[in-house]
Amino acid sequence: MLFERSCRVEWERLWFLILCTGFFMTLVWFYFWWEVHNDYNEFNWYMYNKKGYWNDWSVPVLVLASTGFIYVTFLLILALCHIAVGQQMNLHWLHKVGLTVVLVAILVAVISVNQLWNEEWDIILISFQATAPFLHIGAVAAATILAWLIAGQFARSDRVVFQTFLLLVYLGLLIALYLVPLIIYSPCIMKREDLSRRPAVIGNRGVPMLAPENTLMSFQKAAEWRADGFNINVTIR
Repeated sequence: MLFERSCRVEWERLWFLILCTGFFMTLVWFYFWWEVHNDYNEFNWYMYNKKGYWNDWSVPVLVLASTGFIYVTFLLILALCHIAVGQQMNLHWLHKVGLTVVLVAILVAVISVNQLWNEEWDIILISFQATAPFLHIGAVAAATILAWLIAGQFARSDRVVFQTFLLLVYLGLLIALYLVPLIIYSPCIMKREDLSRRPAVIGNRGVPMLAPENTLMSFQKAAEWRADGFNINVTIR
C-alpha cells in the first residue's frame, strides 16, 4: 500500500514538499556520481587505503544512487497522479521512513564528499558544457507536462491567494527556463569559429605488459588525433 488516508492535510503537504526536495537531491547526487566516473579509480584507492583490500566501490555507490533516485521519482509520480485526479496525497508511513532514510543517506554522502573530495564538485559545472542543452530541453518538457496539472489545481481552487501564488510560481519557473539558454556556454551549440583552442592531449603508451603492439597502436592513435605529446617508457638492456 503506497498511500493511506489521513485528515492531516497540512502535514501531508509538508511531506509533499519533502518528497519534491528529495527528488531534486537524489537527482543531483545521481548526476554527480555519474559524471565523476573518470575519477572512480581515485575513489577506489581511497577506500583501499581505508579498508586494506581492493574492490570497485564505485559500483555499489552508483547502484544505490540510481536506486534511490528511481524510488523517489516513483513516489513523486504517484503523488502527482493523486493530485491530478483530485485526491489527497497521503504518503504511507513506510515510504515516509524510506524517504527519510534516503535523504539522510544523501546528506551524509554530500558532507563526506565535501570534506574528502571537495574538488570533484567542479566537475558538475564542467559537465554542464556538454549536458546543459539537453538538460534544458528535458526541463522545458517537464514544465510543459506539468502545465495541465497546474491548470487543474488553479481551476479547482476557490482561494484567490493560492491561485495567485500558483500562477506566479509557475510563470516564474517558465521565464527562468526560457532565459537559461542566455547563460549556457556549451561547445555543442557554438559555431566552430567561436570555439576556444582544444586542450592539450598527451598520448599514453597503452598496456605493453599485455601486448607489446599496444605501444605502437597507442602511438598511431595519438598521431591520428594530433596529440601534443606521447608518454613512453624506454628500456635499455
